Parts: sequence; structure tokens; C-alpha cells
Amino acid sequence: MYEEEVKEICRKLKPIIGHRADRLWVAYATSESNIDRLQIQAAIQAVAALRQGQCALRFPGS
Repeated sequence: MYEEEVKEICRKLKPIIGHRADRLWVAYATSESNIDRLQIQAAIQAVAALRQGQCALRFPGS
């Protein structure tokens, strides 16, 4: 995923999760290692998927 795509996702999340979207973007944009960037990117994508209802949470035994 490219930086502009991550920025766009954060922009779309801002009305939903507020300042947390800004904090996620800043963390992503200022991360120094690729591993950190990938972890933050995964978190951003997970939040976006949950907020869009595209992620079904499954719990053991359910």
C-alpha cells in the first residue's frame, strides 16, 4: 500500500474516529522502520475494515 492510500484512508476515518485518525497518520508518516510502518498500516486497515463492516469478528465457541 502506498503512502497516499494510507493517508486517504486516515482522511476518510477522521469523521468517524476523530483525532485518532490523525495520530495513526502521524505515527505512520514518522515511523523509522519498514516493520513499524507495516504494523501501523495493518492497524489502519483493520480500523477501516471494522468501521466499514467488512470484518466479521469471530470468537472461539461462537
